[in-house]
Amino acid sequence: AHLHGGDRARARQRRAMCTVDKLLIKGIRSFSPDNEHVIQFPKPLTLIVGRNGAGKTTIIECLKMGSTGELPPSARSGQAFIHDPKVADVTEVKAQIKLRFRNMLGKPFVVIRSFQLTQKARGKLEKKDLDSVIQSVDEHGEKVSISKKCVDINAEVPALMGVSKAILENVVFVHQEESNWPLGDSAGLKKKFDDIFSATKYTKALEHIRKLKTEQTSLIRDFKGKVESLKIQKDHAMKLRETYETNSKKADELTARMAEFDDKIQEAQEEISQAEAVLAAVRVIHEKRHGLIARREAVKSENARKLASISTELTESLDELEKMSDTFNQKFSTMKQERDGMERKVTDVRLEVEALKEHRERLIKTAGRLGAEAEAQSKRLEERLAFAQSAVSKHPELGISAASELNCEAVSDALAQRLTMRQQASERMRTKHREMDAATGAKIDEITQRLSSHTQRIQLINEQQDARKARLEAINKELGENAVSDAAIEELENRVKRANELYTSKIKSDFTVQLKADMEKTESALVEVERALSKLRSEQEHAAQAGESELKLRLKKEELFSKNDALETLLEARGERLRSIFGAAMPMHVELKDAVMEKMSDLGDELASAQSEVNVCEANVTVLEHEVETAKSSLKKLKEDMNAIQQSEKVEATAQVLGAGGFAGYGEALDAVNREVGDVESNMTTLKSMQNLFTRFVEDAEKNQSCSLCKRGFQSIEATDAFIKDMQTNLANAPATIANLEERVEKARERRRLLQELGETVALYKRLVEKLPEAELLLSRSEESLSTAIQAKRSATENLTSKQHAHAETSSVVEDAGNISRIAKEVEVLQRAVDGLENSALGSSGDGRSASDIVNDIELLDVKREASEREKQILLKRKERHETELLTLERNARDLREELLLAQTRVEKRTQLKTEANDISKAITKDTSEQKRMEEERAPGLAEKDALAAERETQRDVQSKEQNALENEIRELQRVVDTLNGMNKTIAQAQSSGTTESLAKHTASLDETNEK
Repeated sequence: AHLHGGDRARARQRRAMCTVDKLLIKGIRSFSPDNEHVIQFPKPLTLIVGRNGAGKTTIIECLKMGSTGELPPSARSGQAFIHDPKVADVTEVKAQIKLRFRNMLGKPFVVIRSFQLTQKARGKLEKKDLDSVIQSVDEHGEKVSISKKCVDINAEVPALMGVSKAILENVVFVHQEESNWPLGDSAGLKKKFDDIFSATKYTKALEHIRKLKTEQTSLIRDFKGKVESLKIQKDHAMKLRETYETNSKKADELTARMAEFDDKIQEAQEEISQAEAVLAAVRVIHEKRHGLIARREAVKSENARKLASISTELTESLDELEKMSDTFNQKFSTMKQERDGMERKVTDVRLEVEALKEHRERLIKTAGRLGAEAEAQSKRLEERLAFAQSAVSKHPELGISAASELNCEAVSDALAQRLTMRQQASERMRTKHREMDAATGAKIDEITQRLSSHTQRIQLINEQQDARKARLEAINKELGENAVSDAAIEELENRVKRANELYTSKIKSDFTVQLKADMEKTESALVEVERALSKLRSEQEHAAQAGESELKLRLKKEELFSKNDALETLLEARGERLRSIFGAAMPMHVELKDAVMEKMSDLGDELASAQSEVNVCEANVTVLEHEVETAKSSLKKLKEDMNAIQQSEKVEATAQVLGAGGFAGYGEALDAVNREVGDVESNMTTLKSMQNLFTRFVEDAEKNQSCSLCKRGFQSIEATDAFIKDMQTNLANAPATIANLEERVEKARERRRLLQELGETVALYKRLVEKLPEAELLLSRSEESLSTAIQAKRSATENLTSKQHAHAETSSVVEDAGNISRIAKEVEVLQRAVDGLENSALGSSGDGRSASDIVNDIELLDVKREASEREKQILLKRKERHETELLTLERNARDLREELLLAQTRVEKRTQLKTEANDISKAITKDTSEQKRMEEERAPGLAEKDALAAERETQRDVQSKEQNALENEIRELQRVVDTLNGMNKTIAQAQSSGTTESLAKHTASLDETNEK
């Protein structure tokens, strides 16, 4: 079972290897460019045997060229690799190499490389690579080709084989002239081995790894620094988070308190709103009260003035005066009602006129549109009539005269009927033409069918004749190539007989037996000499051991002295610095390096701690500097805003609006302007009321000659005129007073508007007044914290500098400490070695021959061995020469036998070829006569077929012209009918819409509207 498993493993290993199946060579070196030579490679082993110059090396060269694309040495750029055109007596030779192999998966591939060698003027040769292709079979069983335009063939083939190009060139298909490359110079040898074992890849990989290591170390260093910085930032963030959480709690508490205050503010605002509503109502009532009081006072004063100005008193009784007043009032009321009724009638008439105007505009637009449509309809009728007259004149076959009173519908129907008739005629013409063409085609097919047997037979005879002529040419060529005479065959038979006799006599001679006995005798003598030499060399080694021990002891002592001296020199040079590092606790020399490294590790930790502290301080300083900058920028912004507000306060317009108090007295200024607006509006309202009252007094006095207030009549016309003049004077003065009051109220309102626009600025001013002290306090505290942080940073930096100095001092002695420890260890080892050699020298003693006697005996035996070896070499050369002569005789006899066999084969082949040529000539003569007879029989039928085909073409041309003329007429009729139908349709749609009746109706309505 174990062996069976091993067989399976070996079978799997064989299947996993690339195998070469077949090689085709054409036009390479001695291989002919006219024939394709195919070489099979049977498995598991293929031996290539042949005489010198037969092409064994060429096969290896072709394998190398097919797999790697590399030319063999001394190929002169491929000119010596391809078959010489001079030898082939041609100007151009095309060569090809086809290599079939299977990859490690057993998939077949074929590599094809083609070349061309051309002989130019003056005997110059030019080599050209034609094409390189890799062929394979895909999963569907179809052949796939990859040319050198797609991939690098020289790199793709080794990759498919699974073997590197270097191994194929230098190991598998190595040329015999390059097979001694392992004995070359070291540089070339290294390059070969690097290529074979792909050492360059590993070197590059190591360089890449070292580069990556350096980069990663640098990145690690950077990331460590970033980690330290991030730790600092994390700590700061944690502090900020704690502060944030504390402030969040405070903010929540403040938010709750703010919510309470907001509720209270909301309640207060509601109360204020209610109070303001009450206050507004009170203010309105107060204004009304002031107006009424003013009106009362005005009425009183006016009544007093009128009373004082009355010169005559009415004599009628109060009842009579009241009766007169009632009569006047009734008459006035009646006239007023009549006036209102007339005004309503005027309004109604005005509205009716406006409606009639709008109606007239609509009628005008509609009438214009309908007129345009009627004009377009008449134009369409004229165009239809002109088109119908034109169509009738072009088609007189319709039988309709082109009169001015033409019935267009009748013309359209006549044209449609004519179109239908022509379409039916066209269809009948097509059917007739198809039938005529089918009849002619049937006659031609009948003739073709009748002649098909003769045609096929003549084609078959032509093909057979071509094949026979080609074969006859090939036979003549082969007869020329296989030309041989009977005399030459007889000469070859005699030469074969003489060569066999010479080889038999040489192999049966006694020289071989004697040579073998002499060789055995010489080899036994050599064995005896070697045995004696081995014994003497063993004795010589024992004698040399004593002297070697003494030499070793002396060398070890010298080396020990040198090491001690070097150790003392190094300690003297570096002792002061080491004592400054370790102080009194100086470690042993052997342990010095470990102590320094431990000290370095401690200092590194302290240095990292100091660096971390510096980073923390720097982060704190950076944060505080940012806070200071923020506070400064915030304070600067607040000051800039305050300065901007103060500058705006100094502006003349703003200063006039605010008054002397500026932004600080904004509230008082706003209250004052509100009071001013209220007072002026109240006075203006009173004055307007008085103006209306005076106007009514004047109207009542003019109409009733009585006072509207007391209802008493005036005593005379002069009193009435004086009263009216006094009231008119008051009325004349009222507009100026009202204008003055309006101007005052507008100015007061404008100032109030400007003050209200400054409300946001005032609110910002108040906020700035509150925030400026807070910002200055925050800046002061931030600057104090920054100063403290900078002092802490300075202290941490000084500590870091001292640690770095100590670390640098310790780093400077690391190498020296390592040397001291190494030398101390070497001194200990050398001391132990010296002690051991001294002990072994004291204990070793013995007797024996001297070394010079042993050397003399060895030299005598060496002379004997050299003589025996020379004799052996002479015998070997005689044996090699004898074997070479035998091989030469055997090869000559074999070559002559092969040549004789080849000549006999050529004679037999010539006989067969001549017989075949005679048979082919007879067959050609017979088929020629038969072909001539059948062509004569076929000639009348072909002539008749050609005549029918010409007649059919002529008939088709005539039919095509007739058909085209009829189709053109049908298309023209169709166009006329479609155009006329379209016009009829458009005109019918316009007529159905009733445009003319609508136009008449709208014209009558427009005339009626114009009359109204």
